[in-house]
Amino acid sequence: MKPALLIVMAAAAVISAQPIMTVEQAVSTALKNNFNIQIARNNAEIAENNTSLGTAGFLPRIDASAGKTLSNSKEKTTSPFSFGDRDTDQLTGRIDLNWTIFDGFSMFAANSRFMALAEAGKAQSRLQIENTVVSVLAAYFNVVSRQKLYSIARDNLALSRQRIEKEKIRKELGGVSSTDFLRSQVAFNADSAAFLQSSLSLKSAKNNFNRLLARDLKTPVTVSENILIPAVNRGENEWFELAMAKNAQLNAAKKSLRAAEKNITVSSAGYYPRLSVNGSYSYTDRTITNNSGDITTEADDRSVGLNLSFNIFNGLRDNTARQNAKLEARNRQLEVYNTELQIKAALEEKLINLDNRLKLLALEEQNASVAAQSFQLQKERYEMGTSTSLDFRDAQISLNRAQEAFIAAQYQARIAMLELEQLAGIIAIE
Repeated sequence: MKPALLIVMAAAAVISAQPIMTVEQAVSTALKNNFNIQIARNNAEIAENNTSLGTAGFLPRIDASAGKTLSNSKEKTTSPFSFGDRDTDQLTGRIDLNWTIFDGFSMFAANSRFMALAEAGKAQSRLQIENTVVSVLAAYFNVVSRQKLYSIARDNLALSRQRIEKEKIRKELGGVSSTDFLRSQVAFNADSAAFLQSSLSLKSAKNNFNRLLARDLKTPVTVSENILIPAVNRGENEWFELAMAKNAQLNAAKKSLRAAEKNITVSSAGYYPRLSVNGSYSYTDRTITNNSGDITTEADDRSVGLNLSFNIFNGLRDNTARQNAKLEARNRQLEVYNTELQIKAALEEKLINLDNRLKLLALEEQNASVAAQSFQLQKERYEMGTSTSLDFRDAQISLNRAQEAFIAAQYQARIAMLELEQLAGIIAIE
C-alpha cells in the first residue's frame, strides 16, 4: 500500500475514536463561539442601551466644577485704594442644572423611536444569528456527506486491492491474461486517487465547520453517520402563516418601519415651543494677604430661571426634516411589502424544491439498493470465475455512482428542509 494512503487511513482511525458531535451540540457551540453571532448580540445590546430615559432627553443635566487658585502680586502705587504687595488664596465651587421640561413631544417620540430601534436591533441580531446557524448546520451535514463518501471511497479501494491481489495470483498461475491484471491495476490506481481526493474534500469540509464554530482548524471533528430528514407535517398555508409571523428578515423590516414612523414625530418637534428650567449655585472663598493683614471674602450665589423659546423661522429646515422623515417611513413600508412578496415567492419555490428533493431521494435510495444487489451478484460470479473482471468493475462503478447520488440527494433534501425552516422562522437559536 502507498505511504500516503497509509497515513490517511491511520489518521481516519484516530479521528473515529473521538466522541460524536450532535447537531444540537454544533449549534450550541456556534452560539457560544461564533464571532458573527457575538457581534450581532453586541449590536443588539447597544441598541437596547439606547432606550434609557437619559438618551431620550427626559432627565436633567447637572454639571459641577471646583477650583483652587493661589496667586502673588507685587505692586507699587501711590493710590490709597491699592492693596500693594499681596497673596491671594481663592476656592470656588459651582453646580449648574439644565432641564428641558417640554420640547414639542420630541423626548417622548425619541424614547419610542429608541425602543423601536432596539426591537429592530434584536430582529437584525436574530437574522444574523439565524444565517450563521443555518451555515453551521449546512456545514455539519456537508461533513456527514463527505464522511460517507470517504467511507465509500475507502471500501472501494479495499475492494480494488483485493481484486489486484487476486488477479496477480491468477496471472502467476496462468489463469488470466496480463490484460486483466493491468486492468485491475488501473482500477486500483483510479480508486487510490478517488480516495485521496475524498479525504481532501473531507478535510476541507471539517476545516470550514471548525471555522464556523470559531475553533482551531486542527480540532478533530466526528459527526453523526446519517442525515436525518424531518417529516414534512405542515401544509402550505401553515408554512405561509409561520413565515408571515416569524420570518426574521420580515420582522426586522417591520421594526425598522416602526422606528421610521416614530422619527416623523421627532422631526415635528421644531413646530412647538421649548420650555426649560435652569438653576445654579456657586460658592467663593477668597483670602487676600498683604502688609495690613488678611482680607477675607465669602460669597454664595444662587439662581433659578425658566426659559421659553419658539423658533419662528429657520429656513424651512423643520419642514424639510418632516418631509424627509415621511419619505423614509414610506421607504420602510415599501421594504416591508417587498420583503413579504419575496418571502411568499421564495416559500412557494422552496416547497416545490423540497417536494422534488424528497421524491428524488426516494428514487436514489431505491437505485442504490438495486445497484448494491447487482454488485453482490457480480461479485459472487467473479469470485466463482463465471464473470469477467470488466463486468465486476462495471458493477462496482455503478454501485459507487448510485451511492454517491443517494448521499447527494440526502444532503440536498436536508438543505432544502433547512432553507424552508429558516423562511418560516422556526430555526432554534436559543
